[in-house]
Amino acid sequence: MSKMLTRLSVKQSGAPDIGDLVVAKGDLLRGIYCVGIVLQCRGIECKVMWSSQTIPIGWWKRDKLEVVDEAG
Repeated sequence: MSKMLTRLSVKQSGAPDIGDLVVAKGDLLRGIYCVGIVLQCRGIECKVMWSSQTIPIGWWKRDKLEVVDEAG
């Protein structure tokens, strides 16, 4: 993926869960590295709060996110 991505610990399944730090796979492909925290999960979606200037929150499909550090 991206040279900027440093994996601290990644789950075997790779599936994001509440409290995990994630990045958007599409952003990595464009050279953007913005970490978010998973606030809630339901089915195939996760609600993520991103660490950018406006602190946006939105629902993302799990397969579009990559875990960079798992909670716990």
